Amino acid sequence: MSLNKIPVPDLGDIGEVDLIEIAVKVGDVIAKDDTMVVLESDKASMDVPAPEAGVVKEILVKVGDKLSEGSPLLMLEVTANQEVVSARTSTQQKEPEAEKQSAIESTNSVSETKSEASSAKTSSSQQTILIPDMGDLQNLAVIELLIKPGDQISKDQILLVLESDKASMDVPSPFSGTIEKIHIAIGDVANTGTLVADILATEDASEKAVNNLERNGSEIKLPEKASPAVAESSKPAKRVVSKPPVPDRPALSHLPSQNLVHASPSIRRFARELGADLSKITGSGEKGRVLKTDVQLYIKDELARPKATATSGSI
Repeated sequence: MSLNKIPVPDLGDIGEVDLIEIAVKVGDVIAKDDTMVVLESDKASMDVPAPEAGVVKEILVKVGDKLSEGSPLLMLEVTANQEVVSARTSTQQKEPEAEKQSAIESTNSVSETKSEASSAKTSSSQQTILIPDMGDLQNLAVIELLIKPGDQISKDQILLVLESDKASMDVPSPFSGTIEKIHIAIGDVANTGTLVADILATEDASEKAVNNLERNGSEIKLPEKASPAVAESSKPAKRVVSKPPVPDRPALSHLPSQNLVHASPSIRRFARELGADLSKITGSGEKGRVLKTDVQLYIKDELARPKATATSGSI
């Protein structure tokens, strides 16, 4: 084992940055590429990953510090990979039951979705993904890219994260399918209509039927509600459902600024893993930024909230 001083890595053309979050504490067992701290420049925020696996022995910085390339962050006792895996497994077994249950439910939900998708007949078509209508927001920085060519994605899956001078926001996919080519990169400036990616979009039979119905205002046959005495002789009634045409590309409504969440990429991932809605969480960090503790408190409050129970009155 050796004790190494871990510095701020090469930041390219970025000079001085603010330290806005420390994601580890003394005694933590971290793996290579785990997020150690989050830095913020005047354009974007970025996670700083661990270059090696080990145990955090000392933290040399604090939130609010001004840092630059080479600034020391922490002292790390480097350990073998197997030791890290064993230690992290032991730590994970001690996690709160609520977080473990949330992770299990999330995994089950993903498995069910994949199972349903694979069992349905699909059709495919070439599509392009564009930045949706961002209202009055312009020149948004791409701070996180969550896809790569060849990825299989589902509709509404988060593709990338944009950040303005006030907040960061997720951009979901309007299609399910396979990413063929990406036309945008971290650090790029994006606006409404900017080309994001080419996708071989897939559409299962049920989705196609619903979309055709929405476009054409087709008739849907719904059975009449019949009494038990005449249930066998009842006939289906017709209802016409007419909806406006689906737009050629997804459009977000003009988002009010209060709904735009200010959070780092690591916190957004953490919230997604726990199933927390960031728009409902009040940030306690600088400029209203949502911190890890804010997400944990929100989950704790939600689990402690009494569930509504039906009350039966006497007749």
